[in-house]
Amino acid sequence: MFQAQNCARCHSGLPFTASADATQLKNVGTLKPSSGKRLGGALPGIDVPTLRDVWATGPFLHDGSAPTLADAVKAHNGTTLDAGNLANLTEYLQIGAEE
Repeated sequence: MFQAQNCARCHSGLPFTASADATQLKNVGTLKPSSGKRLGGALPGIDVPTLRDVWATGPFLHDGSAPTLADAVKAHNGTTLDAGNLANLTEYLQIGAEE
C-alpha cells in the first residue's frame, strides 16, 4: 500500500522524509487559514515528517487534528483506501528508528 499510494513521493529514503530538502514543503490538504504564516505570508506547506517512530508521536498532522495514524492517512488528499488496505498501511507505519 505504501508503494501503491506513492507515499515515498514525500516519505522517502532511509529517514522516510523529504525534510533534508527545505524546498519540499507539502500541503496534503490539511492546511487551514488557522495553520499560521510563513515569513509573514501564507503558509505554502509543511515540512514532511519522518515516519520512523511516528506511531509514538500522536496526535498527528501539523495541528494535531488526527488522533490516529489511520486518521492522518485518510486526511491526505487523493487517498482512498478500503478498511483492509488502510489497516495494512497503518501497520506498515510502525517503522522503528532502528530498523
